[in-house]
Amino acid sequence: MKKNIIITAFSLLLLGGCTGDMERIQTGTNTEELIYADAAKTRQILNNLYARTRLTQGSFSSFSGDGVTFLDCATDNAYAPIDYSSAHTHGKSTMSASDIAMNGGHPWTFYYNNIRNATLFMEKVDKSVLSDEEKASSKVQARFLRALYYAELYRWYGGVVLLGDEIISPTDLDHSRSSADATVDYIVSELAAVASQLPLEWDAPNYGRATKGAALAYIARTKLYAASKLNNPSMDSKKWEEARAALSAVMELNIYDLYYDAQNPEKSYAHYFCERKTKENIYTYLLAMNITMHSNLPQGAPWNEKSYVGCTPTQNLVDAYDMLDGTEPITGYDVNGQPIINRSSGYDDKNPYENRDPRLKMTIFYHGSTFDLNGAQQALDMTDVDDKSKSSGYLVLKYLDDRIGHKSSGNSNYDCNPQMIRYAEILLGYAEALNELGDSKNAVKTVNLIRRRAGVGELDENKNWGKDELRARIYKEYRIEFAFEDNRFFDARRWAKAEEWFSKPVYKVVVMGSLENPTYTRSLLEERIFLPKCYHFPIPQQEVDNSQNIEQNTGW
Repeated sequence: MKKNIIITAFSLLLLGGCTGDMERIQTGTNTEELIYADAAKTRQILNNLYARTRLTQGSFSSFSGDGVTFLDCATDNAYAPIDYSSAHTHGKSTMSASDIAMNGGHPWTFYYNNIRNATLFMEKVDKSVLSDEEKASSKVQARFLRALYYAELYRWYGGVVLLGDEIISPTDLDHSRSSADATVDYIVSELAAVASQLPLEWDAPNYGRATKGAALAYIARTKLYAASKLNNPSMDSKKWEEARAALSAVMELNIYDLYYDAQNPEKSYAHYFCERKTKENIYTYLLAMNITMHSNLPQGAPWNEKSYVGCTPTQNLVDAYDMLDGTEPITGYDVNGQPIINRSSGYDDKNPYENRDPRLKMTIFYHGSTFDLNGAQQALDMTDVDDKSKSSGYLVLKYLDDRIGHKSSGNSNYDCNPQMIRYAEILLGYAEALNELGDSKNAVKTVNLIRRRAGVGELDENKNWGKDELRARIYKEYRIEFAFEDNRFFDARRWAKAEEWFSKPVYKVVVMGSLENPTYTRSLLEERIFLPKCYHFPIPQQEVDNSQNIEQNTGW
């Protein structure tokens, strides 16, 4: 089913994030009359709502601040050398309820402002000059976005204030919070209501808008979170069955699949993030082609490796990548934090990046990595990194297109595809649910779909996998597949594993010698601590103080 209702260059409106102040333009009778008497301005309000589906929406175009890569810096995946980044406070659990929480603002205030604006739009759009068909479609899209905002709030806070169609400013939010279960029920009911009214796909000018698949995928993600250990301490199988059914509903649409590059299948994983429209996309923060990405991607681009970097991968993450045949090179760590090496895996200390899971070289720049710069192939030399960079010895590669020539100055035009939710997440979630329900055989088969696309050795489908053993492999698969997509920040929390994983030091690699003859030494980068209260974020203390009914999260 295709819709051709809103004929605008939709993706262009998302390049710079929110392109207007919705609060301002929707306040005052005269202003309202002017806005809703103009079709283009009316549509812009809806487009602005799309542009605010992420807290740090502007960070998607610059990949800085607390954007898609920076949330990993609050995990064991990465380190943020820039001192002002809030990733430091997250990584050390030093933030307070009075902090802004994120460089882009506080999730609570940000999303409740968006909820208010979505509800305002749903109420006012009937007065607009749009056709009846477009009015109806726009209201459904706004309702989807409002539910998405609640789904994001749930990930941050657990149970939240549910407003329905009430129009209330975050500063006047004097309502009691609903339970986590009630919050989940509301999100699911709202998304289910719009799913039947949304198209399976849009025409080209409107690609990136809400679809039935996106609504079902957010239901699935929300139910998966609800079934996970943090929200389901007893691991009640009923919740896992609900999650499995929701994930299956997305798969049964039969319109999504993992992306394969027909010309370069071995690079399918890398190229997916630089393709505009693929079957793997379910819901994406759609960017217009960016002419300045060369200066922003990756974090600390290879032509800037000896200057400040915004996000630098840890040795801990590098250690997590399997060997090419699927065996694990690092099986654990000793009391001094040094890796316990599985020598039978073929891992070579002198060539630590050889014969590894291909996703390693498609995600992370390491010493000796090659890249096209100014028309010539160059190798990354990390032997003389300036101390001021505080680099881990690695740089983020993901999202950088290797099919174009990059420049140390000037412009490099290419697409970047930061996903809100993609099909690989549905598949891994399905495998996770199957394993928790005792179906390890089909869980392994599903995980192998992901590994096959990556080109890494598959898990043994004939092995009698124990639930705990397979769960650990699934957790690791999430970590590798979704590195620098912000998943680990939330996954470790929903699994109730953050206290275990994020209270350990993170390490760097010190490269000595030369480009051709390097030596590698593992060294401490930063001590970390994760406090139990950080499983849920604090509600802004000012909001709690101004309310008679809002209860702060435990520990804050």
